[in-house]
Amino acid sequence: MQFYETELLLNNFNKTQKISVFALGSNTPRSNFGNGDLNKFGLDNEGGNFMNQDGEMVRFSSGNSKNGIPKTFKAGVYFTDKIGKKKQTKIGFNYSYNNYQLNALSKSRSQYFLSDTSYYSDDSTRTITVNESHTFNFNLLTQIDSLTTFEIKPKITYTTGTSENKDYSSFLTEAENLSRLNSINNSTKSASTNVQTEMTYLHKFMKPRRQIKFVYDLNYTGNNSNGNLNYKNIYYNSLSLNDTTDQSKVNANYTTNNNGKLTYTEPLTKKIKAEFEYMYENGINSQRKETRNIFGTASTFDYTLSNNFSNIKNQNRFSTMFIYESRKHTITAGARLRNIDIVNTNLITDSVINQNFTNLLPRFVYQYKPSMTKRFKFNYNTNANQPSINDLQPVPDNTNPNKISIGNPNLKPSFSHSANVNFNTWNALSGKYLWTGLSMNYTNNGFGNSTNFDNYGRQTSQTVNVNGNYNINANFGSGFPLFKKIIEISPSFNAGYSQYSNFINGAKNVTVNQSITPNLEVEFKFDSLYLSISGDVSYNSPKSTISSFSSTPYTMQEYKATFQWTLPWMHLKINTDATYTINGQRADGYNLAYLIWNADISKTFLKTENLILSLQANDMLNQNINAQRQVNGNVITDNKTKIISRYMLLKLTFKFNNNKTKEEDFHGWH
Repeated sequence: MQFYETELLLNNFNKTQKISVFALGSNTPRSNFGNGDLNKFGLDNEGGNFMNQDGEMVRFSSGNSKNGIPKTFKAGVYFTDKIGKKKQTKIGFNYSYNNYQLNALSKSRSQYFLSDTSYYSDDSTRTITVNESHTFNFNLLTQIDSLTTFEIKPKITYTTGTSENKDYSSFLTEAENLSRLNSINNSTKSASTNVQTEMTYLHKFMKPRRQIKFVYDLNYTGNNSNGNLNYKNIYYNSLSLNDTTDQSKVNANYTTNNNGKLTYTEPLTKKIKAEFEYMYENGINSQRKETRNIFGTASTFDYTLSNNFSNIKNQNRFSTMFIYESRKHTITAGARLRNIDIVNTNLITDSVINQNFTNLLPRFVYQYKPSMTKRFKFNYNTNANQPSINDLQPVPDNTNPNKISIGNPNLKPSFSHSANVNFNTWNALSGKYLWTGLSMNYTNNGFGNSTNFDNYGRQTSQTVNVNGNYNINANFGSGFPLFKKIIEISPSFNAGYSQYSNFINGAKNVTVNQSITPNLEVEFKFDSLYLSISGDVSYNSPKSTISSFSSTPYTMQEYKATFQWTLPWMHLKINTDATYTINGQRADGYNLAYLIWNADISKTFLKTENLILSLQANDMLNQNINAQRQVNGNVITDNKTKIISRYMLLKLTFKFNNNKTKEEDFHGWH
């Protein structure tokens, strides 16, 4: 396979006017511009969207892919200028095109734990996706007078996508005897349109710190998809139950959300101000699902897998905040009172479910800065989240017939408390630093799964409200420069504890996971030579009440080394890095250990060093793979995905202008 990376970045300044043109093409894991180029040219790394057969938007990131073999092409133009006699109005426009393709082949082994038994599944999945999007942005910011500004930012995105997913699964009993084989083929074509508009009006009064602000947001999304499902099943203990499914699916999902927010800020004293806010939100969601069973050239409408469902939400929220600010102390305290009224309508059965909730959401923030190099912050916040329309719609989703899910129109919003404490300090003379933090999140009416398993390992799940979900995380890090900052030792530590609930065949299952990850890094910096060595060991111990056999700790070790040497007299740079990963206590075939070794050498030419020739070698030992373990309720899954391994690139970069304030670059390859 031949690999390539190419970039084109052009930037032109003319007084207040700026025009940027960019293009990028790649079939390697590096599929984004570097952060330096992003900041310099004002770009962003946008991915795209794809709608699956259930009408849900799936975001594809065009970043460095670790899930398969990617192919990316993106291009666009950015324009900004200031207009008017006093240049008081700034306008901007940009258009970007993004084409992202991914070819992924993965294998996994899952172990399912039930109260009296367990079983296994071995899965092999091939996924090919193509995602194409066009995005138009416009913004206008004008200074109406010395105290008033107005800004409007409309955005339109049109996305099309195709997906082909083929999954082959083998189900085995607790004794690892084959009980069932099946194949699932899902193909989907989708198109979506998203329109967003944000308008902001800000007026400051003659009295300092007194102001009024109005923000209006409009967000519309329309998604349409057509898909096919082909499912074949073989039962080894009962040949009479072998079955096949051939279906076509049509989904239409439309969402319109209007949000208006009015905020008034009034200074009470020199150090205290009050902030009052009213927000009104109106959201309309509709989803239509149609499924047809295909028999040769004929088809029949499947009422059990079809539905027409709408969801209308109205929210009124009042909030009051008091803010105290001094040189060392900042205190913010207040609360939000909101009422949400939701009307869920099944347009086929004409059944209506009304939901009305009122929440008081307090907030408190305290920050202490005794000096420029020390900071302490405590933050307490509350939040309530609504379920999605896919969680609410009471129609089964059989995209994966082994794991059928059904909506629950009786879901209530979740309510969560979160608190975190952070402290950091830094000594400018010695270079020593320390940071530490503790965070906690507790959720009532959280969203969990209630899953029922039949005798053949098939699942039917529904989202339900659960109480008592929480997680706690603690972290610590520091740096100790030695020998005039030539050597720096940086130890760090992270620990986590979480608990969440679900239901298995009607019985409550509580999963507790404990994790610790110590890390140590040693850096050596001397003139143009840089060397770092680091290592961390991650230990995870999940435990579930459904079965004592589900308590299976696992580890991951990762050791890294980086070497960089710049030779100014030769205009030469040498870089190499290596990462050794060890996965332990996994399923057979997933205890993988691999060493990834990369290197590159580059040389600059011309007096301005604007011409750069480099040779880059990636994964020289040809061992790259993506391996992960996931623990979800009563299921433990080990997964490995084929990704791009060894390849080499010869790269040529030419900078037309080396001026730091305006650069025009071309990055290419041979």
